[in-house]
Amino acid sequence: MFLEPHEFLEPRNQDQVVVNFMLEHGSIHPMQAIHDLGITRLAACIHRLRKEYYIDSEEIVVNNPRYGDPTSVAKYRFMTDKEIEAIKNRKLLPWMDDLFPEEFFKGGDK
Repeated sequence: MFLEPHEFLEPRNQDQVVVNFMLEHGSIHPMQAIHDLGITRLAACIHRLRKEYYIDSEEIVVNNPRYGDPTSVAKYRFMTDKEIEAIKNRKLLPWMDDLFPEEFFKGGDK
């Protein structure tokens, strides 16, 4: 299921707030969730949302000014129609093989 920007959900829980934020801003990362939405467990929301939406994540490396070592955070976004079509047609990019094992395409109960 994919929502257009005009199809915002009426916020009733954290998951719906995250969906609306992603529709409005295109993506979300943990610091945005904490600062803008007050959601401290973004990964848990994304885990639940992946059952309903095609959501992709990418790793962003940032410098941690406190300790000077680079750290990484996840940035989540809705997949494009082209990416969704590739998944449905099993025309995966190499990095997607780990995300979508063969069992994913067999359907039925897990």
